[in-house]
Amino acid sequence: MSLATAALDRRISAAVAGVPWLCNFPVAAEVTSAPYVELHDYLAQHPEQRDQAMATLAYFDQLNLAEEITCPTLIASAIIDEVHPLRTVLPMFEKIRSLKSIVVYPDLEHEYRTDFTNHAKAWMDRYLR
Repeated sequence: MSLATAALDRRISAAVAGVPWLCNFPVAAEVTSAPYVELHDYLAQHPEQRDQAMATLAYFDQLNLAEEITCPTLIASAIIDEVHPLRTVLPMFEKIRSLKSIVVYPDLEHEYRTDFTNHAKAWMDRYLR
């Protein structure tokens, strides 16, 4: 939720999102693992509701909020993470117009790396005012 907060509140001076989610719902709806399995299953059972569901989810989709982020933003993701897949995170990251950086781990599934905590601390030390 740090990305949504950074998009919606100009008081935020810097943001860090390790393994962000709620990004790119149209792609996330194809994911068959938690936290998106319910969305996937619902749309599979009710395909006629897809357009309405996506229109509603667009209000919460960080993909649609990304262009509003104005602070320096650091993100982590992992290539083989199927819980919060890179294919949902990367399009959102690409839409951020402010100073940004992404750390992509090639060998992690859905895990959090201690070294990213060090990156995050350095990021905040540098950009918090």
